[in-house]
Amino acid sequence: MSSSGQITIEDYRPEHFQAVQSFVEIIQDTESGLVPGLKSGAEIKEWYAQSLVDSIKSKQGVILVALAEAEAIGFVCAWVENDDKLVLDSVRKCAYISDVCVSSNWRGHGVAGQLLQAIEEAMKKLGCQRIRLCAKRGNLAAIKCYEGQGYQTYETVLAKNF
Repeated sequence: MSSSGQITIEDYRPEHFQAVQSFVEIIQDTESGLVPGLKSGAEIKEWYAQSLVDSIKSKQGVILVALAEAEAIGFVCAWVENDDKLVLDSVRKCAYISDVCVSSNWRGHGVAGQLLQAIEEAMKKLGCQRIRLCAKRGNLAAIKCYEGQGYQTYETVLAKNF
């Protein structure tokens, strides 16, 4: 757990589930505006939020929630993955950040950076030496944020509709 001014970051608790659902909805609605064919946030928020909770249990993961005066203002979720066998065994155990979201009225206040730093520390404690995340190509604000935290393009995934 860490804090900076009025923002506190803590481990996920079941009482945060509704807030995680809201953040999932925000992420999905943003991404569905960038990628044709994605379902709306309202359609996926409940099962996807539950899948995140299930994943941190089954994949040695962590969900962290950013709070300001007891209100959830952001979250991040990551778990341990083993990279493919093309990667040296010494660095195969890596962390994968599945989702990051900050409430719109808290963006630009460094909350995402604090969440990323906190999840990096949590995943280092789990033995990870690297961390990865994905962002939709058109989500320029997220990409700029990640690059500002030292993340670099690792792989580019291309898609084509038939």
